[in-house]
Amino acid sequence: MITRKVWFAILLIGAALLIVGLTPRLRGASAAPMPQAAYTLQGRVYKGDTGTEPPTSSPIQGVTVSLYCSNNQGVQGTFLRSTTTDSTGWYGLEVYDTDVCEFFNIIETDLDGYISVGATTVGGNVVNANWIEYTTPLDGQTLTGNKFWDKLPVLSGRVYEGDVGDESTPLAGVTVSLYGANNPYPDSGTLLASTTTDSTGWYGLEVPPGYEYYHILETDPDGYISVGASTISGSVMTENWIEFVIPLTELSYTGNKFWDKLPVLSGRVYEGDVGDESTPLAGVTVSLYGANNPYPDQGTFIISTTTDSTGWYGLEAPPGYEYYHIIETDPDGYVSAGATTVSGTVRTANWIEYAYPLPGQTFTGNKFWDQVPIPDLTIAAAWFEEASICYYVENIGTGTAPAGHRTLLTIDG
Repeated sequence: MITRKVWFAILLIGAALLIVGLTPRLRGASAAPMPQAAYTLQGRVYKGDTGTEPPTSSPIQGVTVSLYCSNNQGVQGTFLRSTTTDSTGWYGLEVYDTDVCEFFNIIETDLDGYISVGATTVGGNVVNANWIEYTTPLDGQTLTGNKFWDKLPVLSGRVYEGDVGDESTPLAGVTVSLYGANNPYPDSGTLLASTTTDSTGWYGLEVPPGYEYYHILETDPDGYISVGASTISGSVMTENWIEFVIPLTELSYTGNKFWDKLPVLSGRVYEGDVGDESTPLAGVTVSLYGANNPYPDQGTFIISTTTDSTGWYGLEAPPGYEYYHIIETDPDGYVSAGATTVSGTVRTANWIEYAYPLPGQTFTGNKFWDQVPIPDLTIAAAWFEEASICYYVENIGTGTAPAGHRTLLTIDG
């Protein structure tokens, strides 16, 4: 019988023969060559307008830039590798000797909330603001200076004085603010930035990422009231409020407009008793005065106008006063009968007073009534003097009684 020791020796001899037989084959095999970096396509990513360099622009760190391989011009192709920009905005994409492509495409991916505004290259071809294309062979070409510029969206527009749609009078110095929120109107959210309009009424507000809703709020200049707003891609919530919803990409950021006006204190003048609106009076002079004291201090004359054929008048009230006084001048041959107002205070039959601030008050409905004076003679007292009857006549009318009146006296009994 073959002992265990013999079997073990046989196994050792077999293993040794196997190793000897394999050794020549292993020595004859060679490892596959490692890919070698042959070129580096490089550049930078900046925040700012296309073509601007620091300090006008600023580098953006953490932007993903990728390299694609294609055999067709204008086709992005197959993804090869990607990298991210460093603190100086620099990136480098290695091209290996194993990358066999007719075109190499550098694709920049915008950071969250950013939009691409442009790109430049020395040796390649700019396809769009995120895409630079190189044609092989790369030998002899400039592979540096492949730059991209990104910006945060800027919501912009203008503020005008006048009726909605009238763009003839821009308003400078108007405060416009941007708020970010995760809820829609009426939640204004967190204040992000504010600015003031320039001499052309223009404003611009840079939009940082991180919110679901962005609200543009316009603050009326002192003494003005808002009359309306318009937008292209947002939603008008009030005369002072425009709302945008993310994503902002592909939206129009411009054309967010607001209109403000000075308050116009208005009303009508009628002929007749107070409350009778059947007969409007045209050509009546109505004036506006501004004062820092209430009635009876008339203050400083501001403007005057005359009523139209419907008896209507309107007086634009500029800022700068604590009290505004509407004073009606009786037409020749008329006397005032009374006045009414909605938000003001009637001081006399010719005088209506408004107190600052005017916004929030009703500016219309300031009415005056005038009458043609009519005499009305009545016997106020009568008495006897010896054989004569004496009496006293009083004019209780609004007009002057002419001389030479006759009195009819009736005696009962």
